[in-house]
Amino acid sequence: MGPGDGSRREAPEDPGSDEAGAGQRTKATCGPAERGLVLTLTTELTQDGRSLRLTAKNCGPRPVAFLHHAMLQPSKLAVSEVRTGAVVSFSDSRAIAKYDNTVRASAFVELPAGEARLLFETWLVDESSEQRLRWGPFDFEPMKPGAYRLVATFASKHRSGQDEDGRVVTIPNAWTGSVVSPPLVLTLP
Repeated sequence: MGPGDGSRREAPEDPGSDEAGAGQRTKATCGPAERGLVLTLTTELTQDGRSLRLTAKNCGPRPVAFLHHAMLQPSKLAVSEVRTGAVVSFSDSRAIAKYDNTVRASAFVELPAGEARLLFETWLVDESSEQRLRWGPFDFEPMKPGAYRLVATFASKHRSGQDEDGRVVTIPNAWTGSVVSPPLVLTLP
């Protein structure tokens, strides 16, 4: 799995893991207007294809912990054509997938103040004259050449999770709320 094959990487459950940079924490530069948890959506064209990355940075004064999980609480992506405003439709594989929906305490990620973390990375896949995008459990319809507006949203509603012994525990510094990335315009040739 890798660039160009439609694979995607979600930050591993082990925050210390360095699987090709997924989940790796770095120092964040926060602007004067940025407060709390901030999302950034970026794209990069490499020799292997076009990647799309979602990063969270903590511009608050204290560490925060949150659950970002592909099946339980994924980030969402809204895609629309710049020219017409038409929304690119998608399917949600969670509707047909069977999975354990237990929120585990170990799945929460802690993000210290002033640090950033890659939450999710995926690649656009060439399909004839169109591009296909998969974002976690969301599979978008093929996109024709043109300009698209992308906005990521992340909502966190969990403050507790089940520990290894099956007990429900409150997560220290659990962040709940919703954040939206600034729009990113993606031009497909």
